[in-house]
Amino acid sequence: MGKQLKSEGKKRDIATRITLIASQDSDGDGVDNLTELLLGHNPGDAKDVPTAEELKQAAGRREEFAAFLKSYRWQPFER
Repeated sequence: MGKQLKSEGKKRDIATRITLIASQDSDGDGVDNLTELLLGHNPGDAKDVPTAEELKQAAGRREEFAAFLKSYRWQPFER
């Protein structure tokens, strides 16, 4: 993914990479990658599935994460 982003002249930071894979379901367990990450689960392990109770918290976690991405973060290697 990093090589593709570089060849397209796009940023290669973590936020960009997460955005690209966020809606995918890498392990086929029915939960998208971003939701699993935000709930503390491994998006590559089909046996590590968030519980129904955890999934209820997903919307709030997504809102918090979106606010975090919009906030200022020092990025020493960015021009």
